[in-house]
Amino acid sequence: MQFIERPRGSSPASLTARLVEHARVRLTSDVLEQGSLYPAGSTGTVVHVYSDAAAFEVEITHPGHDVITVEGKALELASQ
Repeated sequence: MQFIERPRGSSPASLTARLVEHARVRLTSDVLEQGSLYPAGSTGTVVHVYSDAAAFEVEITHPGHDVITVEGKALELASQ
């Protein structure tokens, strides 16, 4: 997994506490995983939270449809 940084300001440290399974999220930076690029702004749903909450499995639903591993720093809650 590789992140392509796009500065957007810093997220509050408490954000990862709110990133729970079934939370709707948006990528805050481009994510390159297994040769596919998922652009910042892609949306999906958290389907697994790793025990240290440093990374999450996210089912991306727009654009496309894939499950990818994303570090918490590359996620924000999506507006409902």
